[in-house]
Amino acid sequence: MTRTRCVETLVACVARGGNLLLNVGPTADGLIPAIMQDRLFAIGAWLKVNGEAIYGTTRGDLKTDAKTVYFTRKGDVSHAIDFRGDGSPFVVKGVAAAKVSLVGSAAAVAVRAVEGGLEITPPVLPSAKAPCEHAWVYRIEPTQAKRE
Repeated sequence: MTRTRCVETLVACVARGGNLLLNVGPTADGLIPAIMQDRLFAIGAWLKVNGEAIYGTTRGDLKTDAKTVYFTRKGDVSHAIDFRGDGSPFVVKGVAAAKVSLVGSAAAVAVRAVEGGLEITPPVLPSAKAPCEHAWVYRIEPTQAKRE
């Protein structure tokens, strides 16, 4: 598995209400193979920035047509975890109004109400300013308007 696929496997499990068990076995001399170390470090680096979207969350109840955007929830806050990487907007269905921010970045996230939901447009950031590798996480906090 690639590093990104390892992170996505974790996110997909959590977004569906599950837990991920990784089987990382040491070699005969007790060492963790370098490729496994690399994958574990990649997951750890991503979690360092985006752990709020994983730790203590439950299955997300929001929907989108984007195939590699996953949702988790903690209390009233939802997280959209976007693996698409193309910077194109996506629509979160069933949300009339919300405050949306990019986890790990102060960059403004453009949002607008559209028929059936809320359109989120990822900010354009140079790679040096990206909050993390693999997938960006959007924190979706309800505003005065309730979910439909």
